[in-house]
Amino acid sequence: MKEELCLLRSALEDSGMKDEQLTCNFMMITLGLERIRINVFRVELAGNTYEDLLALAAASVDLEAAVGNAVYMLPSFYNHNCGKGERAGVAYFDRPLAYAIGYA
Repeated sequence: MKEELCLLRSALEDSGMKDEQLTCNFMMITLGLERIRINVFRVELAGNTYEDLLALAAASVDLEAAVGNAVYMLPSFYNHNCGKGERAGVAYFDRPLAYAIGYA
């Protein structure tokens, strides 16, 4: 993710933004991406055989775990839902990344 944030920053710098605009826009985009990652829902299509279902489940778990998303094997009504004025936060395990985007 650090590489993607660097690409985003360089693209915004290349567009001619001033430092104060860059900081504000970068934080707004980062907060938007943070919310998108938290509120991820997936609908899988059922396969024809038991082996197909097992392969689909394994592939889904691998894909979601690779990007840090939670994996729900069954639908849940208890998934994250922010009320008005609330903000969902992300716990960053990479402290330099948290400093780079202003969360530390």
